[in-house]
Amino acid sequence: MMAAQRSRGARGPAADDKVLGARVRARRLALGLSQKDLASALGVTSQQFQKYESGANRISALAMYRLSTLLNLPLDRIFEGVEPGVSAATTDDGAPAVTLGGVQKEKTPLDADLQRDLEALIALTGRMTKNQRAAILDMASNLLR
Repeated sequence: MMAAQRSRGARGPAADDKVLGARVRARRLALGLSQKDLASALGVTSQQFQKYESGANRISALAMYRLSTLLNLPLDRIFEGVEPGVSAATTDDGAPAVTLGGVQKEKTPLDADLQRDLEALIALTGRMTKNQRAAILDMASNLLR
């Protein structure tokens, strides 16, 4: 599968836009923040922020940087597992070159129920102590044995 790209005139969000929006939403819920609060801090409307979270609109680099700060979430964590679609290369004379069209790994989309359950669990863990989170992880591991 080719890297997530939108061609001119294409409709709908790219897969990576949805992934990034879901990560922002999960972190926002975990911290107990509202869309309105984050939208205001970014200087966008609540509707625009909803589109960021759904992946309908791409989040600009500056907005992503600001979100990273507001959500106390390093950029590398936000982009973890997202394939850039470009690879570093050099020309014959050793100068840097960029090759477009990198290959993206296949991702299995989460079904709606699992996505909802995961978001609820993330929101709950944001209010737990470290020991409570460890106990939940131990319990879940034991259930799968």
